[in-house]
Amino acid sequence: MNKLPNVLFLLIDALRADQCYGNKTKTPTIDSLIENGVYFKQAIAPNDGTFLSLNSLFSGKFSFRTKNRAQKIILAKNNFLEILKTNGYHIYGLIPNLTSFNPLSKSFENNENMYEHGPPTEVLSKGLGQKIIEFLNSKK
Repeated sequence: MNKLPNVLFLLIDALRADQCYGNKTKTPTIDSLIENGVYFKQAIAPNDGTFLSLNSLFSGKFSFRTKNRAQKIILAKNNFLEILKTNGYHIYGLIPNLTSFNPLSKSFENNENMYEHGPPTEVLSKGLGQKIIEFLNSKK
């Protein structure tokens, strides 16, 4: 069986393309990911809020089709993560410790998949970024 390509699905709430990659702001890690992978110069959110957009992203459907207006993750059958698992991928994740994300955490193979929510710069400087890097390196 052929080895599946690695997929890093990095989802950062409210990260705008005009705020990294070539801007005056220095984002060397994100710049490196972009140079060695795929990124979208223009991406339009399917909804007006984080959870509605995430639900659309995982289901592949707009919220007007699913009738979902909940401010929490609702994973329908045949969602993006299930499809990856069915096709032999391992799913690992790290998400904020918020009740709204609980259904998503059940999709991950790693038990330690939540971190304490706080301001992004504070969370990253308290070791979240290093934790992510160490985890990825352990899966090589």
